[in-house]
Amino acid sequence: MANIKEIFSQYKSIAMIGVSNDQTKASTIVMKYMQKYGFKVYPVNPFAKGQKILGEEVFAKITDIKNSVDIVDVFRPSEEAPDIAKDTVKIGAKVLWLQLGIRSHAARSIVESKKLNILRINVQKLNMKNFFKYSLYVLAYLALIFILAIMFIATSSESKAELIKPNNSINPQKVVEIQLKGLMNNNYPIKDHGIRQTWEFAHPNNQKNTGPLERFTNMIKGNSYKMLLNHLDHKIVEKQINNSIASYEVIVLDANKTYYKFYWQVERYNKDGFLKDCWLTTLVSAPMSLGSSI
Repeated sequence: MANIKEIFSQYKSIAMIGVSNDQTKASTIVMKYMQKYGFKVYPVNPFAKGQKILGEEVFAKITDIKNSVDIVDVFRPSEEAPDIAKDTVKIGAKVLWLQLGIRSHAARSIVESKKLNILRINVQKLNMKNFFKYSLYVLAYLALIFILAIMFIATSSESKAELIKPNNSINPQKVVEIQLKGLMNNNYPIKDHGIRQTWEFAHPNNQKNTGPLERFTNMIKGNSYKMLLNHLDHKIVEKQINNSIASYEVIVLDANKTYYKFYWQVERYNKDGFLKDCWLTTLVSAPMSLGSSI
């Protein structure tokens, strides 16, 4: 049986079963890492068939892949391993890679009976010398994946947490939409991101009356406006618009499936500075309950 270093030096194409579009999942992080180091990775996920993950077409099963596959990497429950092992043999792959925590004697028997390699951790089958050598590879691999995961999640969250800034190309209805979408997903990607996004598009006069941000946050979380947080749906209806002011009727369906109506007013900022000619919210009325959707 080849060791890890030999396997990754010799084989360069991987079918990765269980990878998803969730960039924080271990499978996706591993896929990105393997791509970075020159491996061709074929994502396999029947629920994402035909989509693309990290630029690669997703297949429903490994037998759908027309090109040659060297390694089959498994991020699925142990009970699925035997059938995957059979398909691994069927497509002529050389290695079955079971991720940590996946154990299947049946899968092992299938691939070893065909003289295929299997990557796994099974310390009871290793003598101490080989165990120490193997453990170094495994620990190095786990440490690298962990570090990559932390870096990727931190970078991803930081990138996604960037706020949309006011500029004079954003029309007044879009301002309302940006604020509502932020409040609709208030804690994504970080806590109270939606409230901070709403604050960004508050008119300076509005900020003066409702700020600072901490006070504004408490106001939004209070009884008057808490139904805006994590609401399920909203509808914006234009009521009036001219060159300097725009008003909208906003209907919100809150998390408890109750409808509320708001009056939303946006004005064009006319003073010199970086906000000049930007549309900014000057008023959001108290809510009017319209009753339950049920």
